[in-house]
Amino acid sequence: EGQASDRATPSDIQRIRLMRANVHEGEELVVLVVCHGEVWQQVRTFVGALRATYMPVFRPMVIMTPTEMPARLLEDCGDRVLTMQGSCTKVQQLVEAGILEAGAIVVMTGEVPQSKEFSEAPIYKDSRVSLCAQVIECWCGISGHEAFATYELQDSATVIHLPKLMVKPCVKVEDLLSGVGLADNKDEERPDSDKDIDPKRAAAEAEARKTSSNLSILFHPRFAAGQVFTPELWGAMLGRMFYMPAIIELVEALIMPHRRGQEAFPWQIRVPPHFVG
Repeated sequence: EGQASDRATPSDIQRIRLMRANVHEGEELVVLVVCHGEVWQQVRTFVGALRATYMPVFRPMVIMTPTEMPARLLEDCGDRVLTMQGSCTKVQQLVEAGILEAGAIVVMTGEVPQSKEFSEAPIYKDSRVSLCAQVIECWCGISGHEAFATYELQDSATVIHLPKLMVKPCVKVEDLLSGVGLADNKDEERPDSDKDIDPKRAAAEAEARKTSSNLSILFHPRFAAGQVFTPELWGAMLGRMFYMPAIIELVEALIMPHRRGQEAFPWQIRVPPHFVG
């Protein structure tokens, strides 16, 4: 897989660069990153959902996989769905895929190798997702676009290794490399700046992170933000069906409204600042 992940062709990269440069104002580029294996059915289902007839717009998409995708897998999904091979942990390839311009980034664990180390230490199953998350959220901090990133995990305990949710000022890459603009932001008042951190609060948060691996992922801020998905969600859903048998139909009505001819479907929006607290 390591060798296959480096084989993005120049023509693929050129087509993706062209599409990135022609994303219209108000459009949202979607980047899908697969970390392991060949989960083509998952990829096809994901793209198909974003090309459903009830969607008001068809957003441009870039899909990066560690191995070459079958030629005709997405042939009926439109011409603004492009693919490339690449590694989920290499910055240059993630940038070429468009993470700096993306409005939404989805990271799939994919098909985890069935080797001894992966079975004995579950944390290794999500190691590439964790590393990818660190790279994406570090570099998206300098992007002019605010990217919504969500991660698929095999083990709920891995969530403590994802970057902490925070607010960062946007800095252009050119300004970061030249140092211009950093001085303008260094005195900016931000809730997560070092001078505003209470030592007691920081110690309490550190202790909470140590014990959070024993808690359900359903209580984690990233789950509340819709930024993490694990099999635990399915387990909890199936367990609750004992008390509410129609829970699957309820979820279907929320996430696949077109199947029942609904005219309304939910959107996730940012909470207005004056509503926070």
